[in-house]
Amino acid sequence: MKRGLFLLLFVFLVGCGTADTEQKFVKTEGKGEVKTMAASTTSNPEERTVDFKGEEPWKRNAAVRLQSLIDEGETVYLWSDAEAFEDKVLTVIDYVPPKSNAVNAPDPKKQRSDAFNSTNDHIKVFVGELSKRHEDKKGYFDLVTQAGEALANGDTETAKAKIEEAKTIRESE
Repeated sequence: MKRGLFLLLFVFLVGCGTADTEQKFVKTEGKGEVKTMAASTTSNPEERTVDFKGEEPWKRNAAVRLQSLIDEGETVYLWSDAEAFEDKVLTVIDYVPPKSNAVNAPDPKKQRSDAFNSTNDHIKVFVGELSKRHEDKKGYFDLVTQAGEALANGDTETAKAKIEEAKTIRESE
């Protein structure tokens, strides 16, 4: 009886002590385990809760995986990622696949279109997570979203102009 009561008390105390934090392990494909750090329940975290080994979240991670982590309560994107993310989008806009004369070479137009669509998927995840925590930056997120939509439609000029405009808004804050 004492043992059961002690166990119940222990579980209660542990539960109370960790009510504001959570620790998980997320299995990744072919990379072993990525340990997530203690997750804060504050509405505007200053640290991500997933360790991407010093890289930006969008490197080596599909948008679907990042969205899955966010859906599990992890913090993937930070406002401090915005500048590097904009630069990544601009790099994709300027992307020109290498030409190849090989018989089975991938179609450069399809490669570029795939890169644009993938980047639009990343933009949706980026905006989806950060816009909830930074409601005061709606104009910025609207422009980034418009850039993603233009990019998915192959309109690189509009996409570039929208990202540049969003950069100006972010830098002026």
